[in-house]
Amino acid sequence: MVRLADRSPGLTDIVAHLFYAAGNTQEVIVTSADGDLVGALTYPEGSGVVITFAGPTPVFEPGTPICVEYTGPADSYRFYTEALSVGPGRLVAAFPFAIECTGRRRLAERVIVPPGEGYAFRWGDRPDTPLFPLVDVSVGGAAFVDPVDLALQVGDTLSGALLLPGEPPFRSCLEVRHLGLRRGRLVVGTRISAIAIRDRLRLAAYLVELAQRVGALELSSHSHGTEGVR
Repeated sequence: MVRLADRSPGLTDIVAHLFYAAGNTQEVIVTSADGDLVGALTYPEGSGVVITFAGPTPVFEPGTPICVEYTGPADSYRFYTEALSVGPGRLVAAFPFAIECTGRRRLAERVIVPPGEGYAFRWGDRPDTPLFPLVDVSVGGAAFVDPVDLALQVGDTLSGALLLPGEPPFRSCLEVRHLGLRRGRLVVGTRISAIAIRDRLRLAAYLVELAQRVGALELSSHSHGTEGVR
């Protein structure tokens, strides 16, 4: 049974981004009327955004407005929210209504997966269901190849599992956001509309490692190519 992790499509995208940011951001700047504090994003909880501090516990009354700013691998981000609670070395803030991005990239960067290594989406519950190879995946969505033309339309939902090598299946529900042809293949772009919080956390941690591995492979490939020209 897939449990709805979020209450609305907008919040789903925001929570997905925060999982991405927690794994890719070194520090955040928290600004309030009392000044700036440096902290770190950790993976969200059901109650809201969690920020930890290495120094003294900040003093925030519930309802205190704050601005949170941070820089990811490719862009900078900012959101406004309010404090919910403060504990030793940590602050829990309400999920923001929006996150501003200074560039034009996705809030949750997608990782292009290596072909032929078992990355796929399995539609339905039966293990013998045909697999649809993944093109890319993020904590917020995925794109897969539809070789049989399922006649999908934007807005359709598919309940099944994301299959990533070395991990148990990620039970999830995907919503079709766009359809297109890439090199003669029908590619279905989706967003994850339902997934258990623990699986979102597991997926975020997996993608951080995958992005590093894929990046290292690309760097090695470029390096060898340069040496060949010389």
